[in-house]
Amino acid sequence: MQLSFKVIAASSLISAAGILGVANAQTDTVSPGPMTTTGHRNDSATTMSGNAGAHPKTAMKHPKSKLVAQKTCPVMGSPIDKSIYADYKDKRVYFCCAMCPETFNKDPEKYLKVLADRGEAVEDAPKK
Repeated sequence: MQLSFKVIAASSLISAAGILGVANAQTDTVSPGPMTTTGHRNDSATTMSGNAGAHPKTAMKHPKSKLVAQKTCPVMGSPIDKSIYADYKDKRVYFCCAMCPETFNKDPEKYLKVLADRGEAVEDAPKK
């Protein structure tokens, strides 16, 4: 009887360690158990920049001197088609499809910021 109690107690401890997390004796850290993660690479990790789990395209900030010519649509993120564009505040912004300029015109500053955050610069609109 006493032996079966020990086996049940040991099984309970092993199950609890798997659910709650297991301490690592070498590093004194606790690894999350299977019930606490969603499977995403950054669930339990914090990066040095403080952008844990942030999408790389939106987390990246580039100094103005490092901007490159616009390559992607600010609305969809797809490659641009230089025949589709809108001029805003003396700047020409290119898009991937004919539907994107309408979306851009609803909040142009938002989409210009998206491009700047990606490290892309819009070109000057031609003078009239």
